[in-house]
Amino acid sequence: MSTDHTHPRLPLLYLLIFIYILFSSNAYALEKDKETPLTIQADNADIDNKGEVSTYQGNVKITQGSLLISADRLVINHPQGKIRSITAKGTPARYQYQAKPQASPVMAQAQTIVYVTRKDQVTLTGDAFLQQNKNQFNSEKIIYDIKKDHVQAYGAPAGKQIQITITPNTP
Repeated sequence: MSTDHTHPRLPLLYLLIFIYILFSSNAYALEKDKETPLTIQADNADIDNKGEVSTYQGNVKITQGSLLISADRLVINHPQGKIRSITAKGTPARYQYQAKPQASPVMAQAQTIVYVTRKDQVTLTGDAFLQQNKNQFNSEKIIYDIKKDHVQAYGAPAGKQIQITITPNTP
């Protein structure tokens, strides 16, 4: 008879370490990126300054510092000339940034990606995927509150579970 001697909280500890590594340098990178110009490329643009909303469609790419977002459609809410939120939709929409110069980039993709600037919050919805180095996080929905360094992940209502792959560091 074999007995499993693994500690029941060990997978949770690995998850917490992974989330810490994945997001701990996020706030620094995004703060520095916020100081650089925002560049947008798209096939079409509808910029409504009075309505304070800009919509970009077709092969949309947005860059700001190390941040790169690509999507089929991108909507920027910019009341009083300040970016309040960015919503990217695609099949999938992609988000990438470099946390540190020597680190691997953080890559994310989902059907919808929403970044709310005043909350410093990124929400990935619809086949959400997040990767840094060889570590991966798959879920129906992932919410990351950068200010609070807090991650929430949700499976689909039909019973789809969250999947996390943590690859050990090898010498």
